[in-house]
Amino acid sequence: MGYADVKSAAVLVLPEPEDATLKEWKRLLERVFNTLRDDVLRNALDRVATATDYTITRHDRYIGVTDTSGARALSLVLSTKVEPGHRILIVDESGAANVNNITITRSGTEWINGANTYVINAAYGWVELTTDGNGKWFAID
Repeated sequence: MGYADVKSAAVLVLPEPEDATLKEWKRLLERVFNTLRDDVLRNALDRVATATDYTITRHDRYIGVTDTSGARALSLVLSTKVEPGHRILIVDESGAANVNNITITRSGTEWINGANTYVINAAYGWVELTTDGNGKWFAID
């Protein structure tokens, strides 16, 4: 059972209120529930292992690059597609990024530490990225 299967099974159903203030509260509760559900499911289910180039999705939290027999390119998801503070851990599981680098590229016009790319160039190297949710990614390694 994957993320999408569990996510579709965990649904909050609230009656539709008539009062405008209650409608706002209902929308807020649904958003909080969905955010919490997504965070729990992401942490429990999401680990991506890739031996090729990869486009990171909004659900990814951990990406293990298992083969660096050639240079690898990972493309970031738009920061506006995730919540501010969203974190992604990218790890050289192959141990050869010092020979063939792992290059993380921005999406669109966004930035990674003020640059277009971030490069992992150490054997078993890693980086954890976080976002402001508004066009910027930051390495917190």
